[in-house]
Amino acid sequence: MVCKDLKDEIFEAALSGAAPGESVKAHMSACAACEHEFRSLRSTMNVLDTWTAPEPSPYFDVRLQARLRDVKEQPQGFFAQWMGKIGVHHLTWKPVAASVFALVMAVGLYVEMPGMKDRGKPVVQAACPVVDLQALDKNQQILSELQDLDDDSSNDNSQVPVSE
Repeated sequence: MVCKDLKDEIFEAALSGAAPGESVKAHMSACAACEHEFRSLRSTMNVLDTWTAPEPSPYFDVRLQARLRDVKEQPQGFFAQWMGKIGVHHLTWKPVAASVFALVMAVGLYVEMPGMKDRGKPVVQAACPVVDLQALDKNQQILSELQDLDDDSSNDNSQVPVSE
């Protein structure tokens, strides 16, 4: 069996801590690389299970509030002051970019671009009976030309002696 086919099952068994399936056990007994991979993943997961997150400092909240107050008190640029006056305090570039893109797309639908004058206009065709009659007339002309050619070629063939 190919190692690539069982790789997901080996990872799942190592991450969950459960015993691997019979097909995986049989493969790992024959493949030393997969056996080593499984043992390495299992030992890594055991080490991670024993790890505990450290407790945050008791002064963390106080220092965070002080930093936020300092940032709010910093002098702002002209644009930020103007945006604050009109009531938009936390405007980022993504909504502005999305709005500008939508506006450009909307204007692009209604403004004719050079070279695209006939793009949105329907093509006016003659009424169906007229078109059909014109097609039949062209077909009749082609048929008459073909018959003339056929008549000419049959007349030419009758005059030329065939040598055998």
